[in-house]
Amino acid sequence: MLLCSELKHVDVICLTEHWQSYQKLICTNIVDFKLVTAFCRSSSEHGGSGTDVKDGFETKEISYFAGISEEKIFEKSLIELPRYKLCIVCIYRSPDRQFGKFLNKLELVIQKLLMKDKILNFLHEDSNQKDLTDLLLSYNLVNTV
Repeated sequence: MLLCSELKHVDVICLTEHWQSYQKLICTNIVDFKLVTAFCRSSSEHGGSGTDVKDGFETKEISYFAGISEEKIFEKSLIELPRYKLCIVCIYRSPDRQFGKFLNKLELVIQKLLMKDKILNFLHEDSNQKDLTDLLLSYNLVNTV
């Protein structure tokens, strides 16, 4: 019950290290949410990532990200919320694994999202960039590129 009341104003939940097989993960229901995408390990334990979205939110699969995930190095779940023109990426990397390989995969995801025009480019000022900067500043946060 506590979880339900705490999630009242939450629309997307990104989980890492869920430690579940896909069969178990789809049976783990969060009230008013649906599992949209997940990465589950097949040859070792623990790890994983998953993204749940509140019921009623339209999501879209982005097929060209298939095959980027890799156990222990880049365990990714990615969704698109078309109404908001937004992609959300949830990534887990085991701390003892190849960081260079992780960075290469992360860069590939960023490049593909840029081609899809889903990333706010801080190198070119526009109203979206200014709005995000103002919001961050209102919480005493600063974006660093």
